Amino acid sequence: MENKTREYLRLADFQFFPVWKYDEDSELFHPVVEMNDLPERTRDLFISAELVTASGLRFDGYVVGVERIFSIGLFYKNSIYHLNKNLPDISREQLRDLISNMGGYEGLEFNSLFPIDFTTKWGGEVFVDFSGSINIDVVAA
Repeated sequence: MENKTREYLRLADFQFFPVWKYDEDSELFHPVVEMNDLPERTRDLFISAELVTASGLRFDGYVVGVERIFSIGLFYKNSIYHLNKNLPDISREQLRDLISNMGGYEGLEFNSLFPIDFTTKWGGEVFVDFSGSINIDVVAA
């Protein structure tokens, strides 16, 4: 039987299992397939989502949590870019890298990306998709 745990998550992992939970003890991600797989804390859930920036750019990615979304991940080509409300400096660096890897996107500024709207893609009979938006203060220093 294939080991389904992961040290880090890639886009392909979300295509097989749209929801993952992070276990701090093992420092591994585990797929969430049924209700019994849910973690005690919803902030340990990584849920597949479609993300759309205020400027209209679309990304596959994920949201962290359920009720209070504080972190997202954006997939672009073979990379993932992490944005976190609690880590604006790191989020700013991640956005710089993303914009650079997108060819600079002439004239694209940090604030033109926010808010980022999301719609989860975990659906199915057991789980219900939800949507919302996240705004991260990453004004360039």
